[in-house]
Order: sequence, then structure tokens, then C-alpha cells
Amino acid sequence: MKLFRCSIHGTNFPLELDGEQSLLGFYTTRFVYSGTSEQAEFQALDLLRSDPKLDVEQSKRTKDTMVYFESIEEIDSIPEGISAPGTGYTFYRMGT
Repeated sequence: MKLFRCSIHGTNFPLELDGEQSLLGFYTTRFVYSGTSEQAEFQALDLLRSDPKLDVEQSKRTKDTMVYFESIEEIDSIPEGISAPGTGYTFYRMGT
């Protein structure tokens, strides 16, 4: 298996930030072991789908919610100080 770093950008997620519901975007990185970059993309998506931080009630979901892969790179090892597969996010309010 190869190790891949997946740099991901999400947009228009109806989430709560600082106690206020709004549309948020985010950047995150996930590390996955996979046979190909295509398989790595699906594995990283599965990690996002199973993350409770991104859990949105069905009634609040919009068709504008999107996830983009900015890059999927094969790397030799996970950078020091990072716990695999990665769990952090950098959130921002859409339109700002």
C-alpha cells in the first residue's frame, strides 16, 4: 500500500460556529494508505462522512454543499507531529 496526503476543501456546510448556525467552508488534510490515488480519494471521503464534526441534519442539508480535492499526493511518511489519518479542520464563514 502507498501513503497519500489528501488536501481537501469543503464549501457551504450548514454548521454551527461560535454558537451560531451558518454556512461554513473548511480546509483539511487526511492521510490514507491505498493502492491508487483514486482509491485514496474515496477513503478520504469516507473519513469525512463518518466524522461527527461534519454531521448535518437532513433538513439542513443543501445541494450547494461540496467537497473538492485540491491535491492527492503520494508521500513517503506522515509528517512528524501529525496523527494519522488526520482530524483537524480550518473552518471559515462562507462569503467572508
